[in-house]
Amino acid sequence: MADNQNFKPLQLFSINPVFLEENGVVKIRCLVRQKYVVLLPEEWVRQHLLHYLAEIKGYPISRIAVEFPLKYGKTARRADIVVFGKTRKPEIIVECKAPTVSIKQNVMDQVAKYNTVLDSGIVVISNGTKHFVVAIKDGETAFLKDVPMYGE
Repeated sequence: MADNQNFKPLQLFSINPVFLEENGVVKIRCLVRQKYVVLLPEEWVRQHLLHYLAEIKGYPISRIAVEFPLKYGKTARRADIVVFGKTRKPEIIVECKAPTVSIKQNVMDQVAKYNTVLDSGIVVISNGTKHFVVAIKDGETAFLKDVPMYGE
């Protein structure tokens, strides 16, 4: 399954996904939503990042939302992953792209718009092969090497 070009191994934490084929459609079990979702290249990246956040970085699954709805102006959007802190304020926004999608300025702008609504302290952008982690504090930004551990 993960051997085809769209689902190749990523430059992320390795996972042991559970797949289901239904009417010729391959689905993957979502760690957070606890249901099977259609396996698309972006979902492949999202599931890797969800496992990374929970299993390596220690973020409780109960504080992670997938496809979190938000409004930017009059437009309804969805943030791929939002991690909430103890006060229920968004701490991390994650934007996932398919491995074939280059991370360019338009992707950065998209996440920046989401963050004007959610006001998180960390923004992560990944296509599974390239990753950017940006800390935002008092209007200043700084690139980080990795997502902080839960509680740091």
